[in-house]
Amino acid sequence: MRVLCHAIRLTLGAIVIDPGSRGGKYVTGHCTVDHQVGSGNYATGDGTGKSKTQLRKYLRMGTLNVRGMLKRGKQEVIEREILRCKIDILGLSEVHRRGSGHIKTANGNILCFSGSENHSGNGVAILLPQKLENTVLGYKTPSDRIIAVKLDARPVPINIVQVYAPTSQSEEIISDQFYFELDDLLRTIPSKEVTVMYGDWNAKVGTTRGDVLLGATVGNFGLGVRNDRGEKFLQFCVENQLVIMNTWFEHHPRRLYTWISPSGHRNQIDYITIKSRWRSSVLNTKTLPGADCASDHQLVVADFRLRLKIIKPKFPINIELNKPALGHFHKTVDMNIRSMPWDPCGSSEANWNNLKKVVLDTAKQSRDLHKAVPKHEEWISKESWILIEERKRLKEQGIVNNSQRERYIQLHAEIQRSTRRDRDEHVNNICEEIEGHADKVQTKDIFLKVKQLSKIVEVTPSTEIEHVLERWRNYCYDLYRDEDNLCTIKRWADHLEEPPILLSEVE
Repeated sequence: MRVLCHAIRLTLGAIVIDPGSRGGKYVTGHCTVDHQVGSGNYATGDGTGKSKTQLRKYLRMGTLNVRGMLKRGKQEVIEREILRCKIDILGLSEVHRRGSGHIKTANGNILCFSGSENHSGNGVAILLPQKLENTVLGYKTPSDRIIAVKLDARPVPINIVQVYAPTSQSEEIISDQFYFELDDLLRTIPSKEVTVMYGDWNAKVGTTRGDVLLGATVGNFGLGVRNDRGEKFLQFCVENQLVIMNTWFEHHPRRLYTWISPSGHRNQIDYITIKSRWRSSVLNTKTLPGADCASDHQLVVADFRLRLKIIKPKFPINIELNKPALGHFHKTVDMNIRSMPWDPCGSSEANWNNLKKVVLDTAKQSRDLHKAVPKHEEWISKESWILIEERKRLKEQGIVNNSQRERYIQLHAEIQRSTRRDRDEHVNNICEEIEGHADKVQTKDIFLKVKQLSKIVEVTPSTEIEHVLERWRNYCYDLYRDEDNLCTIKRWADHLEEPPILLSEVE
């Protein structure tokens, strides 16, 4: 019995009691990042492999031009559409986000983005769910029109490249520079790895039925009339052995067009391409017109038969238990030890392994049952979600006349006003909580709320003198403004001038 107690103490010594919660830190600001990890190191995860990445055998990727993500509530709507459409990896064009880097959203998703440092135009991003966090080997941000993310997969890694090509109105030299940068990026990717390249190419491939010379690049189900940028795009695909998967699957034209022009014409300018060696991995490619985020582009998705490598969990020696987990451990470990197999005449090594297994398994079970789950406040009100759902239903039914189009535009404006009002109300509530914590001298809670508030208030960095002065003016105005103060001070010019000083007053 003395040996048993000593063994329990040795085993419990490996269990660390943590009264608080700990979490990893992620990049929350804009920073220049050019990550391309050649080994198994993690660029965005913690690298410990504490959680098992659960992946399906089939992978669904998508691309969408969102026409800006800086408006309040836009990112939450996009993340909700990802869950509804069951998309694993989503590429985004025209995100209008400055700088390059990666952040973790409030819903736990990972957003890798690439934008210009000087202006908020263009911009591309790739949105990954939390379950794929530990599969990210690295990412590259060559320009504000290109971003590449490498995922650890089986049998070889997968390279996801999201692009946003210059429009047909842009100068030819800008278009040439875009394709030169793509060529340089493809040269850095090993030929044995899977490469998927998609996005808004701003090119019309057109009807492809009968293109015998391009049979290895396009299928028979293209849409529209080919233009000059389409010829350049086809030449790029032929030179790099890329297959345009949008043209390989027969669907209704409603499932083929990707963009509605201002004149109302439907065109196909967003494409999903893959290296010809891996063409058989693509099961289907189509558009989902029902996906809505207030954009004139349609969501393009492709289903892949690819298996991402499952990261085997490597549990550390120390097992952290918070207070609820520690209480559960104390209640169950004694019962489990009493019921475990124990042979006094048997091998001490076997008895020790049984004891160690029971104690560690109980500790892991207690930790998993009482694992701290971060709570994310839902700041968008129910009224705003009702408007978003109404706009979504209107798009699903089809916008065929002017009244429906005007109603869609009206709903879009109401959603912007409603989400802006919801965000302001959410920020005001946090400020009131900060004041309450300050009155009670609760410094820890003040720090946490200020940290939360700093992530909510969106401020665009600026170096121009006029913008800096205007920001300081607004800051001082908001700092000393008291809306509840009913006392008014008249302007100095409104006061009557005092009479001059008399000589008798001086004497």
